Amino acid sequence: MTLSDDFLYRITRLSVDLGGFYQRKGKPIKFSLLANQLPCSRVYTPTYFLTILPMKTTIALIGSLLLVSVTLVSAQHRFGLSITAAPTYSYANATQPSYVASTMNGSAVLESVILSTKTQAWGYVVGGMIHYQLTPNWSVSTGLWYNYSRTTSLSISTSDPILTLTQLPARTSSHGLKIPLFINYRLTSNRLSPYFSVGGLASFRQRTRVEYEPGSGQSDFEFLSGKAVTYRPVLGAGIAYRLNPHLSLIAQPLLIWNVKPNGNYTHYTSYQVNGQTQLVYSF
Repeated sequence: MTLSDDFLYRITRLSVDLGGFYQRKGKPIKFSLLANQLPCSRVYTPTYFLTILPMKTTIALIGSLLLVSVTLVSAQHRFGLSITAAPTYSYANATQPSYVASTMNGSAVLESVILSTKTQAWGYVVGGMIHYQLTPNWSVSTGLWYNYSRTTSLSISTSDPILTLTQLPARTSSHGLKIPLFINYRLTSNRLSPYFSVGGLASFRQRTRVEYEPGSGQSDFEFLSGKAVTYRPVLGAGIAYRLNPHLSLIAQPLLIWNVKPNGNYTHYTSYQVNGQTQLVYSF
């Protein structure tokens, strides 16, 4: 059979581009042999097999394979942008030796006690994130969050049962910025899939405001609390639901653990639970 150089060149390029294996009447033809007949300066070292097909069949095959190829490429979006919103609950329980002022025989003295504090706070997080898909299952993400919290419960006690601490009625609120960095794992490629994250959170110094009840005789004030940057480990587990090829919804509670700060604490437990919800646009 005699083939034109143009036809042979076209089917050879098809094999190179799509990596196919073709056969006619049980007689496969190796591309490495055909390559020498082509009027082309490119040298292809891999060995491929080509089918010598009628022109109509070849055109139909090319169209079908290109359609599949475009579909696969478009489905594998590398980047994503998301908006994030979540309610938060914070808890802290700390015990440490301390000194408190007391009055004894009409004189003010400092008394050594074990001071225990428990606090609870509710708040919210809003922000945005950028995602990068490493594989169909693995991705990394980072972004910027704004966190606000208000203390709803404060309990202070000492090891001295006789000592009574006077607590002024006040409300405490804090707000600040955080930068998350996560490695994410989607368990399956199904539309609905378990979704896991592990990583860290860089929290910048927060601005705290103390507001006293009217009539307390005290003035409200603000101050900066915490270190310039504090790092916290994060674990998350939830679900991811693909709405369409570009939009996904992720609902994933996060556990943010506060590492014990420097100090003579005999007990320290502090964490935040973040009910994170993300709407992700992939492109």
